[in-house]
Amino acid sequence: KLVKFLLNRSELIDSQTIKDFSTFKYLDDFTDNYIAPLHGFKNGREYYEQCAAMNVVDKIRVPTFILNAKNDPVLSESCAMLEIAKKSDYIFSELPNYGGHCGFYQPNSDELYWGDRRMIEFVIKDESFNENKY
Repeated sequence: KLVKFLLNRSELIDSQTIKDFSTFKYLDDFTDNYIAPLHGFKNGREYYEQCAAMNVVDKIRVPTFILNAKNDPVLSESCAMLEIAKKSDYIFSELPNYGGHCGFYQPNSDELYWGDRRMIEFVIKDESFNENKY
């Protein structure tokens, strides 16, 4: 799907990189060759160093809920920032066993995804949202 999308948007990527997609074995290959250049970075390392939430999480001053499934194939458990959440008055983190990477997707359902419901529960439970402090 991504290749089809990009073939119609030559301003986003050169045709050689699109051809190279079939040779990518790792997420880092994709980040180095597509994501980083698309956003003006020379490689994936520079992209992650400058864009990582870890660089700014200590500056967050509004209640922030991190929901990161253990079985997420893209984000590791460290992305849940559990240790930071333990020390912060603003970061709240949960690491359920299942949920994958797509927001706790529920196929063939018109109901809210579990992740969406969990986020709503978090907002309702946090009384400070109701006090318009933020």
